[in-house]
Amino acid sequence: MADGHRRLKSSRWYLGAVYFERAGRWEEMLYCAQKAYALDSTIKVMLAYQGRALIELQRYDEAEVVLLAHLKNNPWDLNTLTNLTIAYVRSSRIPQAAEIAKRREAIINP
Repeated sequence: MADGHRRLKSSRWYLGAVYFERAGRWEEMLYCAQKAYALDSTIKVMLAYQGRALIELQRYDEAEVVLLAHLKNNPWDLNTLTNLTIAYVRSSRIPQAAEIAKRREAIINP
């Protein structure tokens, strides 16, 4: 597939993910974010979208994997750090949540 065509298709999936997030339709959001990222892995924010959807679907272990992958490329992404903290708290992993919360706080107040 030509690069321009791939990016166009990816941007349509990206917009779908944004729409479904605002509508609170987590399965659809996850599907769109996965499709967008599969077509264009330079859209790293789609990993954050996947993580958010997985949290809302209570699939915390999967969310952790995706969010940690996103943090490898964006270690100062406050939204991703917040979502990872939420995933840890909701899955009763309080020590991990505290560690990520400290990391987030260090970015906000260096």
